[in-house]
Amino acid sequence: MTIAEDDVSSRVLSSIELDRPFELADLSHRRALAAGATAAVMSGEDYDPCHATADGLQGVRDGILWRVRHDLGQRLLGVALFGPAGAQPDGDWPPADTAPIGSDLIRVAEDEFGYRVVPTT
Repeated sequence: MTIAEDDVSSRVLSSIELDRPFELADLSHRRALAAGATAAVMSGEDYDPCHATADGLQGVRDGILWRVRHDLGQRLLGVALFGPAGAQPDGDWPPADTAPIGSDLIRVAEDEFGYRVVPTT
């Protein structure tokens, strides 16, 4: 499995320090099955059921936590925080620490997941 180098270089890693607690709907927990949150819904190729689940939780929780689909070990978690629809004005979120994806992380990801980053032709 290969990923074009241009695809990787077009992305960045960002982190923020949140200024308040956020209450997340934990869709990785077995109790989420009662709400219909199965691995097929949360990690399938069809994003419509996942989006519908997230839409139903907006206004109920501050965001969602789920198991990411590309981790076959199902240990990695994704987080989405909800906010108002549309582009957000500057200053609505804490400042982000953003950096390119470094070669060390690329090597770790290649080894861990079996992907190879190849030069774009």
